[in-house]
Amino acid sequence: MSSIISKRFEVEFKSLFKRLLDEGTSESFDRLIERIQSYLEVACPETTRRALELWHRNIAGHEFLQQLIEGEKFEELVFFGQDHITKDGHQQSEVALSHQDFVLAWTQLAFVHAQAWNHAHPFVSFAAKIANKSVRITLIHPCCSPQGEMRAFVRAHSDTHFEISDFCNDYEAKTLLQQKIIERKNVIVIGATQSGKTSLIGSLIDQIDPEDHVVILEDTHELTRASQRTTSLLADRGDEKRSLSEYCAMALRMSPDRIILGEIRSSEVVPLILAFNSGHRGGLSSLHADSVVDGLERLGLLFHLYGENAQLPHHKVMELICRNIDCVVFMRDKQIVEIAQIKGCEAGQPLFEIEWANSSAKPSVSGITSNESWWKKASAP
Repeated sequence: MSSIISKRFEVEFKSLFKRLLDEGTSESFDRLIERIQSYLEVACPETTRRALELWHRNIAGHEFLQQLIEGEKFEELVFFGQDHITKDGHQQSEVALSHQDFVLAWTQLAFVHAQAWNHAHPFVSFAAKIANKSVRITLIHPCCSPQGEMRAFVRAHSDTHFEISDFCNDYEAKTLLQQKIIERKNVIVIGATQSGKTSLIGSLIDQIDPEDHVVILEDTHELTRASQRTTSLLADRGDEKRSLSEYCAMALRMSPDRIILGEIRSSEVVPLILAFNSGHRGGLSSLHADSVVDGLERLGLLFHLYGENAQLPHHKVMELICRNIDCVVFMRDKQIVEIAQIKGCEAGQPLFEIEWANSSAKPSVSGITSNESWWKKASAP
């Protein structure tokens, strides 16, 4: 008889938890137990209570995730399921949850961070604070997989304060970047995922005059500034009125001395470049790209895709890009590889000079390395 009561309690408890989640609400563990006891008109067996409490801690308290995040520093946790987890590439112990409960735990985590994660919204990415660590969580719903598998990516935000010298042990490069900031150049930092782009931007922000009014636009909060003359706006991908594109346009009405955009991904490229073109200098942003040329071409492609004038010729777009981006910094493995000064554009082809290159790193491209060679290229028939 006790086993029947225990099983009934388990079924009703989990069913109530899921129903409340679907309704957009939640209750404490004790309150859930009280409701089931009142409904069944019987007390919950102690062993069942302990088992349900452990289940609730994992689902609602995300205890399994806290245990993985606590302790030594890491860059990324990847969940290929509850039984295959890696931390910076090293496999971890599996989580003692069923596939269904594992998905439910992530659904609940998204819910407490005001994110709907379901068939209608299969992709979500949001910032969270877990085990006193700031992380970015990206979820892919099982409905996207032919095998019904979910994926979760947990990327840690570094709390370390970096200096420019942490990314290049070279006085010339450090001085060059500091001068770019002082001279209010528009700088784009490029590189692959986790190459150190955001961390470098953070160190460049430290070089800005504290008297400047700086508007910082992000979709995940990573950039900070000590000066009170800072306006930080956090975008919501699910709300068009709070998109990075809208914020870029709105920033122009805030009398900014500088506009900093955490990362260029889509339509925000248009108002940002147009802001630079209207005279706003000293901007900073980042972009996923594999070389200086790739970065500039990608900016042009995004401008084509999201610009209102689709008939604008490619060479005109590239001219606009190259006229308003003064410097491109290429990153790889947390190190600066190249610092390029953008000189202009010739027939849609970016012209630039590599002002500094890391002698110990492989260059991104066979770039233009001197003024003489640049002028030869620019004046070639």
